[in-house]
Amino acid sequence: MKNTLGSIGVGLKAAAKSFVTSTTRYRVGDNPLICPVCGHDEFDRREMLMNTSGMTFMNMDWLNSSACALVCQNCKRIELFAETPSGRQS
Repeated sequence: MKNTLGSIGVGLKAAAKSFVTSTTRYRVGDNPLICPVCGHDEFDRREMLMNTSGMTFMNMDWLNSSACALVCQNCKRIELFAETPSGRQS
């Protein structure tokens, strides 16, 4: 049983990593994106579901829209965007 739970945990961690992109520098319009807390300029991109209480109550969370979440690699601050900013590989 212990080995099975450990294997499930390893599988879940691998699945979670598949939803995260490699570290990238991004631009918002003509400006480079810089973390307002620490000044770092490298971010990981993730998609986040923007849950609403109504859809959650009706068990229909999958119908909610998503947002682009950029996570600072230095301080882990999360910046949310309605559309993914342009990025370039570091």
